[in-house]
Amino acid sequence: MTCYPTETQTISLTMEVADAISAAVNARAVAETGVELPPLVWVWHQGVYSLPCSEQQEVEFRGRVAPRDQPESTERHLREWAAALRLTESTTSVERTHGRRTYTGVLAGSRIRITGRVEATRSAA
Repeated sequence: MTCYPTETQTISLTMEVADAISAAVNARAVAETGVELPPLVWVWHQGVYSLPCSEQQEVEFRGRVAPRDQPESTERHLREWAAALRLTESTTSVERTHGRRTYTGVLAGSRIRITGRVEATRSAA
């Protein structure tokens, strides 16, 4: 008899993996920069946190700024990471329309992209 995991178990395992990846990438960034950076949620996947119609589809580590306590601090967190790691702003027109800002660069030899919502979504007029 084969036993398949439930959706709840799958989601739980996915969250554990994301937490482990996030802890590793956040720690590596702090070690390389010597700067205490706000923690981000990280995944290694193609397009996990990009918008469905994103203009770019690279394989990379993707970080998402989603402060739980102070959502208005998203832009500050993005800027802190960008300055510490010398990231380049790479916001696409699609992301901009959706009120997001994105930065890209390299950490430990791997391409990284961080993104976060910095303003209310504008209607595509």
